[in-house]
Amino acid sequence: MMERKNNVVPVITHPLGSSWKQPLAASILIDDTHALMWKSDFDKLANYSMSTPTGAYEGKMWKCEHPLGSGRWFLYCPSDREEFLATEVREILTYDVPSREEFYGSQIKL
Repeated sequence: MMERKNNVVPVITHPLGSSWKQPLAASILIDDTHALMWKSDFDKLANYSMSTPTGAYEGKMWKCEHPLGSGRWFLYCPSDREEFLATEVREILTYDVPSREEFYGSQIKL
């Protein structure tokens, strides 16, 4: 797998990407092994657990969910060979902000 600088998601510039729906790349924190994202962003990723998406272009993200609950995040990015794309894979970690009631408890009235 190719090592990319700063684990940055490339901007989708290909015309096919104009209709592809995915979360904002800036809201996903990426290191060499994990992609940390809001649960709502995870829900926005197209699920390709049983297939591979068509239309390969830089910046396209999707997910694959495991039956046991863990998920993988996928990204097409530049390859060492100009005519090809590499596929980056990371384990997905999600987080969510609790509601005011969940955070403070039902006893407190605001």
